[in-house]
Amino acid sequence: MSQAIILLLTLAVDSGMAQGAARDRSPTRQVLPDSLKDWSVRKPDTIDWDASGYSRDDWYVRVTEGRLVVSERPEEETNTLPFKIEPILKQGETELAGRRHVLAVEDGYLVGFDAGEFGGGAWWFSSKGERRQKLSLRAADYFPENVHAFATLGKDVLAFEGLTHMLMNHGRIVRLHRGSDGDWHASLLTNLSACPRAVLPLPEKTWLFATTAGVFKLDSDAHVRAVWEPRGVHLYYPNSLVRDEAGVVYMGMRSFVVRMTARSGAYAVDVLVPPPKR
Repeated sequence: MSQAIILLLTLAVDSGMAQGAARDRSPTRQVLPDSLKDWSVRKPDTIDWDASGYSRDDWYVRVTEGRLVVSERPEEETNTLPFKIEPILKQGETELAGRRHVLAVEDGYLVGFDAGEFGGGAWWFSSKGERRQKLSLRAADYFPENVHAFATLGKDVLAFEGLTHMLMNHGRIVRLHRGSDGDWHASLLTNLSACPRAVLPLPEKTWLFATTAGVFKLDSDAHVRAVWEPRGVHLYYPNSLVRDEAGVVYMGMRSFVVRMTARSGAYAVDVLVPPPKR
């Protein structure tokens, strides 16, 4: 991978985009600021999405100090714990290993693990790590419990779980809640059509999440609707979702950055394309 490139996109980009350029199906270079002057803006139906799967370039997005940051490296999560966790090998899977998502709760920590095809799951740990409990729904049938994000819903926590691997693409949202017995319990909020690979909290107890099939919206009543679902397209591979102060949503993925601008209750979608590498 080449050296990380940090690109800053000011919040005024979307409000300054001309309507004529937004309708243009060809690559456009005049709608971006100097920091992204070599990038193109294209419409989704002009993109060869399948070809992007062979790229080794992954673009990650975040908003820092009012600016969109686009980088070839993911943002490091604050997942420091006051204790160590040792992986466990069990029946062909690896427990307590892989990428971590950490959420501090009143009685300790919720930790989500994602080790890809080797396993994953949501766990509760006491504040010093001396006690732990796996928060699992697994029954006789296998379901990947890899955690890709946590989100809070009142005093409860939503765990976005699933796995995309070869022909497998499963997803669901699990509600974690603390019962009257003082223990944490897991219950199914809803099943998904694909693995939720990135999650963005929105106002009014709603969330956007990205899968290889598109971007969807979830509400607290477990209703899911498609926000952008390009037909016949497999997206490689959504990795981050952010929203700037103007309400513009950006999705990082392989090869591209997708920009979603709210208009009349829907989103106008553009694809930001980096210049070819020399």
